[in-house]
Amino acid sequence: KTKVYETRSENLEELREKIVNVSNSITPDFLTNVIETFYVRLRHCQVVEGHQFEHLI
Repeated sequence: KTKVYETRSENLEELREKIVNVSNSITPDFLTNVIETFYVRLRHCQVVEGHQFEHLI
C-alpha cells in the first residue's frame, strides 16, 4: 500500500499499473512470512478468547 501511494497517480490507469507492479514484486518469502505472522496473531486471539492482545505481541 505504501509503495502504491508513494506518489500521487494522475489517473486510474496509472494507479492500476502501480498496483500491478507492486503486486508482481511480492516474493514467496514475503507471503510465507505474512501467513506465519497471521497464525501467530490467530493463536494469540484464541488464547485471550477474542479480547485485545496487541500489547502482548
